[in-house]
Amino acid sequence: MGRNKYLIILGSNTDSRTNLAVAEDGLHRCFGDYVSGEAMLTAPIGMPGSPAFTNKCIAVVCDRPVDEVKAICKSVEAATGRRPDDKRHGIVRIDIDLVAAGDTVLKPDDYRRDYAQGFIPVYEALHADASDI
Repeated sequence: MGRNKYLIILGSNTDSRTNLAVAEDGLHRCFGDYVSGEAMLTAPIGMPGSPAFTNKCIAVVCDRPVDEVKAICKSVEAATGRRPDDKRHGIVRIDIDLVAAGDTVLKPDDYRRDYAQGFIPVYEALHADASDI
């Protein structure tokens, strides 16, 4: 498999600054350098009474297949302290979603969010075969 670019979105509504920093450190250890957008405060979607979320987009270029990138995202979530029952209580310490792989959008709803749309031009400008990052 050749190199590919991936769009990953991180979100947190609990101790967001710390949890995003820990998650980004974990992703950096797995993928190396990446391009990052600005963190944005957003209203919760589908979670009435939840605190606001902080969301951040990152783009990585690597030679790992999609399934492995998804697995890394989930392992970094767990290492950051995400617990399966937290969301039921309105707690999202960290959510890490693989939203796009190359030109394929894997999570269209997330891809269309305002905070993602502001980062899409950066993501689209990356070339998997170059060392853009």
